[in-house]
Amino acid sequence: MFSTAQWPVVWVGVLLIFASIGLVLNLRMRRSSRSDHTRRRTYLEWLPGLVGLLAVVGEPPRILGASRGVLTVTDNIGRVIIVGILVLLLYGGIVLIRRVLRAVSRLRRTPPAS
Repeated sequence: MFSTAQWPVVWVGVLLIFASIGLVLNLRMRRSSRSDHTRRRTYLEWLPGLVGLLAVVGEPPRILGASRGVLTVTDNIGRVIIVGILVLLLYGGIVLIRRVLRAVSRLRRTPPAS
């Protein structure tokens, strides 16, 4: 029952969580050093952490051969995480599209230099 082939998936999940925390801290330091806070956050820096959390929550019970009740709970938690990932992607995409549209409208308003 105990399979060592699946543990790298869990470790990659842990690394993704740490990478996400590093991204959050890095972006927080960069934002605090900037004077203009006009940009809306995309929260996409949390995406690797959520994907890693999905791997960390979902795989160990399967690897260790947990009971059906535990697997049901972890599957439901995984579904909630997937919904969170989709919402995060949707919100980040909307924010990025708005930034692009705003940049294009600024380019159109700027008169050409002659």
